[in-house]
Amino acid sequence: MLLNKIFQDGCVLQRRKKVPIWGEAKSGRKITLCFGGQIKTADSENGKWRIELDPMEVMRNEVLTVSDGEETIEIKDVSVGEVWLAGGQSNMELWLHYDKELWKAQSDNLEKLDIRFYDCAKVSYEEAYDDWDYSKFEVWRECTKEDIEYFSAVGFWFAKNIYEHLEIPIGIIGCNYGGSNACCWIDEETASKHGQVWLESYAQAVKDLDVDSYVHEFRTNPFNAVHADPLNEINEMLIWADDREAIENYFRNATIPPMGPLDAWRPCGLYKTMLKQIVPYAVAGILWYQGESDDVHAELYKDITKDLIELWRKNWGEELPFLVVQLAPFDHMPGGMTGEKYPVIRASQHEISKTVNKTWLVSTSDCGEKFDIHSKNKRPVGERLALQALHHIYNVDLLSDAPECIDACCENRELTILFSNVGDGLKMKGKDLSWIVITQGDTALTSILKRVETDRIVLDIPDAEKNKEIQIKIAQSAYYNVNLYNSAGIPVIPSAAVAKP
Repeated sequence: MLLNKIFQDGCVLQRRKKVPIWGEAKSGRKITLCFGGQIKTADSENGKWRIELDPMEVMRNEVLTVSDGEETIEIKDVSVGEVWLAGGQSNMELWLHYDKELWKAQSDNLEKLDIRFYDCAKVSYEEAYDDWDYSKFEVWRECTKEDIEYFSAVGFWFAKNIYEHLEIPIGIIGCNYGGSNACCWIDEETASKHGQVWLESYAQAVKDLDVDSYVHEFRTNPFNAVHADPLNEINEMLIWADDREAIENYFRNATIPPMGPLDAWRPCGLYKTMLKQIVPYAVAGILWYQGESDDVHAELYKDITKDLIELWRKNWGEELPFLVVQLAPFDHMPGGMTGEKYPVIRASQHEISKTVNKTWLVSTSDCGEKFDIHSKNKRPVGERLALQALHHIYNVDLLSDAPECIDACCENRELTILFSNVGDGLKMKGKDLSWIVITQGDTALTSILKRVETDRIVLDIPDAEKNKEIQIKIAQSAYYNVNLYNSAGIPVIPSAAVAKP
C-alpha cells in the first residue's frame, strides 16, 4: 500500500475544504483512513484509491493513519491550515539561499513561524528518479535556519506575511521549473487552442530525431543534475550573475540537451510529470510567477495563460484564485536573454487580471535588475502577493492593488496624471521620472516634476505644443525603476493614458 508521496510527516492540509487523500493498494482492498476524529473508507479499484476528508478547522501535531487491513501507514505531525501552490519558472523557484534578505529571514524569530514548504521534484521524465538524486526535493521542510534556504524566496515572504496576520499553519507547495514557458504547464488538448505554434515547433524539432541516441545522451548528460540539486555550482554562477565573463563562457560551451521527448521545456511535459502528480491536493489558491520564457511568442501569452488558468481550475474542480506576479523590469544579460518583449507579456498579465475572475496582479515595478533576469529582491514580491491574498481571499480590510494611471489632462503646459488605488495618498521617492515617457506625436517631451498630490502627480512640460494631444506611457520599456508608491508601499503598475486638448 502506498500514499501519494506528498502525504508524509509534517504535511499541511487545507482547512475549510474537502481534502482528498489518495494512493495505491491491491485491488479489492478496503482502505480505512483516520484523521482528526474522522474515519473514512474506500475500496481500492484498479490498484488505486481515494478518500475525501470533510472540511476541518485549524489543527496541529495530528496523526493520520491509513490501513488496508494488512498494513498501516502512520503520518505524524500533520497540520490543518492554509496551503498555497507556488507555480511558474525560475523567479518563483529562486531559493531563499539567493535572496538578498536571507539574513533577515534567518534572524526573524523563525521558531515562531508555523510554516512548512514542499518542493515538487523538478523532473521531466519518469525515469529521472533513477538517473539523479532528488532527495532534496519532495519533503516537507520546517521553518528552520537550515531548511529555509531551500524555500522559494517568494513563497517564504508570502507565507510569513500570511502567518503573521492569520496565525495558523501555512503550507507552500512549490511546483515550478526554471526556463519553462506557459505551454509546458498545459495538456495537448488545451495547447491546441492557442499554442499551436509551440506544438508545431516541437514537432519540427523532433522530426528527424534518433530517439535511442537522444535518450541515452539526455539521461547521461550532467547538465540535468542542475535540476536535482538546488544549490549547485552552476546555479550559484547563473543566479548570482556577478561574473559576466564566466556566464558567457558557460552558455558558449554548455552541452544543453536538444529538444526531445524527455526535455522539460517541451510542450505539455511538466503538466504531466509535475503538476498532475499533486492534483488534486487541496489548496487555497495559486501563486503564479512565469512568462519570461514566453518572449519568443509573446503575442500568444494572454490566451495561453487564460487557457492554463481554466485547465488548472478544471483539474481541481473549483475556481481557484490566481495571484499573478507581473514580470519585473529587466533589460538583458549574457546568454541572449533580453526583456525586449516583456512589455507585451506585462500587458497580457494586466488584461488577464482585469478579465479573468478571481485573478489579481502584483506590481514589481521597483524590483527588477537591469542586467540580471533573477532579481534577488523577492521580499516585496512575496509581501505584495500576501496583501492580495489577505484582502481578496481572507477579507482583511487593507490596500492590496497597485496604483494605475487612469486619466490625464493638460492645461498651459502643466500635465496632471491621475491614479487609482492610492490609499491615503501617493508618495514619490526622489524626483526621477525616467519611467514616464511623454510624447506629442513622434516628439518626446521634457517633463519636470512639479508636485505630488493625493491621487495625482503634476508635471511641467515646457516643450509641449498647445491644443495638441499628449500621450503618456508609464513603465512601458523592458527595464524601468518606478519610484511612485501608494500608501501601502506598492509602486505604480505599467499603464498609459492620453491627455486630449
